[in-house]
Amino acid sequence: MNDQITLSAKEQTEIGRAAMIAEQNDRFRKTWGADVTVPGQIVVTPGITWALPSAMA
Repeated sequence: MNDQITLSAKEQTEIGRAAMIAEQNDRFRKTWGADVTVPGQIVVTPGITWALPSAMA
């Protein structure tokens, strides 16, 4: 009995793309945008701004 799963080339590409995006997201979150090799932006909503101490806002 063969328990292996065969993925199409498209499925393999999508899995690789998802893994790359996940890795970039993790790097961006860990560096808060200081790693300029990872595209992204930090967005602060009004609710977060309101919740921050006034010295930080």
